[in-house]
Amino acid sequence: MLQATIQNFSYIKKWRENLENFAFVNINTLPSKCLINFQDKTLALSKWVSPKRTRSYPYARVYDTFDSGANKTVTIIPFIKDEGINGDMDYLQWDTLSFMSLLNVYVVIGFYDKAQPHSSNIGKITNQSFNNEYILGQLTQLVNYHQSALHWNLNQLSLEKLPKLASLTKNAYANISNILNIKLHNPQNIDKFI
Repeated sequence: MLQATIQNFSYIKKWRENLENFAFVNINTLPSKCLINFQDKTLALSKWVSPKRTRSYPYARVYDTFDSGANKTVTIIPFIKDEGINGDMDYLQWDTLSFMSLLNVYVVIGFYDKAQPHSSNIGKITNQSFNNEYILGQLTQLVNYHQSALHWNLNQLSLEKLPKLASLTKNAYANISNILNIKLHNPQNIDKFI
């Protein structure tokens, strides 16, 4: 077992990328990292395609949003990603939120509500899209939030919010399964995860 204490976290950013600026309309039409204008505030935004950190290397996108001069640095992470009975099922991990809190990145935990059948792998779904209305609601709350990313991120895991998000996620995946006629993983796995 490894134990450590991190103190006095600081850094000098050596690589800067000029991020494009967009007005927020739909989370699914934005690039994986950008600046968004939202209710007269500028947010540096990154998106994850999976809660699993090793699948799509999201830390690079998060890093690119640092030091952008935005009001807040935000990352959107799916709570769960079910790729169908013949694919993976990934869950958001506590240490991901912990690390984002350490970096002072506000996490918006979203869920997917649309997908397409995989073109070559039967029993698998792809091109999943976030529920835009949910993300919009979370960003609306976030722009008026004045505590640290740590407090925001811990609040996302509260007993008040997490079961509601799990229910929305389960219902969305049940709907995707019905529309596409593709079997997904057992929804009771989500209850066990909670």
